[in-house]
Amino acid sequence: MPDRDYYFDNARFILITLIIAGHLLEPSIYSIPAFRGAYTFLYIFHIPAFVVISGHFAKNIRQKGKLRRIFMRTVPSYILLQTAYAVLLFYLNGDSRLNLNFIRPIWVLWYLPALFLWYLMLLVISRLRFFPALICSLLISLSAGLSSWIGYDFTLSRALVFFPYYLVGYYLDIEQLRLMWNKHARALAVTISVAALGFTLYYATGFNPRVLYGSSPYSFFNVSPLEGMATRTGTYAAGFLMVLVFFSLVPRGRLFFTSMGARSIYAYVLHGALLLIMRRSRVYDYIDTGLMGFLLLALALALAFLLTSRTVERLAWPLVRPADLSAWFSRRGKAQ
Repeated sequence: MPDRDYYFDNARFILITLIIAGHLLEPSIYSIPAFRGAYTFLYIFHIPAFVVISGHFAKNIRQKGKLRRIFMRTVPSYILLQTAYAVLLFYLNGDSRLNLNFIRPIWVLWYLPALFLWYLMLLVISRLRFFPALICSLLISLSAGLSSWIGYDFTLSRALVFFPYYLVGYYLDIEQLRLMWNKHARALAVTISVAALGFTLYYATGFNPRVLYGSSPYSFFNVSPLEGMATRTGTYAAGFLMVLVFFSLVPRGRLFFTSMGARSIYAYVLHGALLLIMRRSRVYDYIDTGLMGFLLLALALALAFLLTSRTVERLAWPLVRPADLSAWFSRRGKAQ
């Protein structure tokens, strides 16, 4: 496996751990200020960086059959997982009937239809050179916040808001990353990270972290269109800076968790189910101080290791990769 794969697999595992950590912190961010600061810090860059990696591996986009392969890797999985999550919520909430809605993704599942939408948008906008394409994608995102009907449905708002990161990932070359792989860049990255974390811990109580979700129009936050666009522009500035900082700090060599990074999609789509169960329990009644955040971080790491294990992959791949299941049956049929 080349060094670049080690690098991106390391990045995936670290990011999925941070995503799980953020979701573990979420129920307490309005009662524990330290959690809110850490949560805001994570949300500035962890999903943007994850999207950049997805975009980086979206190569040969006009290759024959690529659209069908992207569709088969996202849509069937989304349908199965959306159904599974709906059934889980039916039992957890004690609902009288099953609420199965494929138009509005349940929680973490927004990423699957977004992957397909990003690919479709990339087919069009990638005909431009990088800078005009990026400016175009940013203007579309800023304009999308003006419309009240662009929101959770079809994950359209998030797809548009995070598309600039996907686009940057698509145009990103590994040689460009090498410019940040030196001790001076890493020292600067550490300094920026510490400063950013300190800033969010101190000021987060006056900031609504939902702004970073990219899922709601400006009107949701009761701000003027100009204020909304200015805030979203600020989140892009902070997001791109922290994504660069993150990528400069990712280790490049093969580590004990490297291979698990290749299975990060399993942790991403499955951890939400475990956390929904956890949120319905009384666990959060005992999480009442900022120091408990270290316990939640340890739990996030444990869940990341568990859900990226080969055992979980063997058990869950028909649900997460149903297109692979179809191919498996096809091969067996031909063999017989």
